[in-house]
Amino acid sequence: MIRLHHVALLVESLEALLPSLAARGWAAGPINSYPKEGTREAYVWAADPAAEPSGRLLLVQSAGAGPYARALSERGPGLHHLGLAVPDLSAFASALPASGWYVHPFSLRGGAQLLDLWLFRPGFPALIEVFAGPAAEGPPALVRAVELPLVAGLHPLLAALGCEAIQPAAGRTALLRTATGALSVDDLLES
Repeated sequence: MIRLHHVALLVESLEALLPSLAARGWAAGPINSYPKEGTREAYVWAADPAAEPSGRLLLVQSAGAGPYARALSERGPGLHHLGLAVPDLSAFASALPASGWYVHPFSLRGGAQLLDLWLFRPGFPALIEVFAGPAAEGPPALVRAVELPLVAGLHPLLAALGCEAIQPAAGRTALLRTATGALSVDDLLES
C-alpha cells in the first residue's frame, strides 16, 4: 500500500511560523539542521489528534546554498514536495515508465543502490519523494489528505502514484485536510 508519509512546505523562517501553528493547537518537534542538504526542518502535528491522519507536516527552511535556497528564490514559500512510503521501491520504479512521471537526476546520487526516487512533471505543483518504508515511522501524523490544484493531465499522474491521500482540488491553491478541516497552504504560511 502506498501511503502519504509527509507534506513538505518550504518556509522563510521556522521561528516566525511556529507560534501561529501553536495557536492552532499544533505542536512542533525539535528543529533539526541538515548542513549537507542546506536545510533546517521541523515536523508539526496536532497536539491532541482527534483522528488517524495519513501524513506528517514537514516545514523546511533553507539554511544555505542548494536546491531549497534556489526553490525559495524562484518560487517563494509554499508546497515543496510530497513524501510517499512504498513497500517495495524497486517495484514502484519498474512501473514508472508508463506513469507519465519523470525521474529527477538527484535520484541517481545513490548509484547502483536505489535510495529513493524524486519525481517531477512540468506544471505539477510539487516534487514527489518516494522511498521504501513503513508510513508509521516518525512523528505523529497531521494531514489526512492534500488536495492539489487542477492542472491539465493531473488525474492520470495522481492515479499513477496510487496514493488515495493525494487528490485533485477545484481551487487554485493546494489544500491540507486535517482533523479540524481544510486549510490552504498559502493561508497557513501567511498566518
